[in-house]
Amino acid sequence: MNGWILINLSLMKAGIKVGIVTGRTSKALYHRCTNLGISLIFDGVHEKSSALNIISEKTGLLAEEIAFVGDDLLDLPLLKKVGFSIAVADAHETVLDNVDMVTSKKGGDGAVREVCDAILKAQGSWKKILEISGWG
Repeated sequence: MNGWILINLSLMKAGIKVGIVTGRTSKALYHRCTNLGISLIFDGVHEKSSALNIISEKTGLLAEEIAFVGDDLLDLPLLKKVGFSIAVADAHETVLDNVDMVTSKKGGDGAVREVCDAILKAQGSWKKILEISGWG
C-alpha cells in the first residue's frame, strides 16, 4: 500500500478530518481521495482561502482548529488564516518566513508523512495508531 494512503488512513483512524486544497485539477487525485473516504477535495482552486469557509462549514471546525500545508505564494492567504500553518522544506522563501512549522523533508520526499506523524504525536494518538494498525 502506498505510504500516502497509510498516512492519511492513520489520521482518519485518529478521528482527524483530512482534506485536499490544490490549484491543480486532477481526476486521478479526486478518485484516489474519494476511494479513501476523503470528501473534502478542492481541486482547481486558485484562491485557496475561499475553501476555508466551506471546510469550516462542512466539518464544524473553526479556522484556528485547522492545519494546512503549503509550498507556494498561492498558499499564503490560507496559511495566514488557519490555526497551524506548515510549509515543506523546499517551499518558496516567503512562505517559509510566514508559517508556524517548516518540515525537514521536501515536498514529495516525506514531508506529508512528517506532518501527519507530528499531528498524531501532538494529539497523543501515535501509540494508539501503531496498536490499531498492528505496527507497534
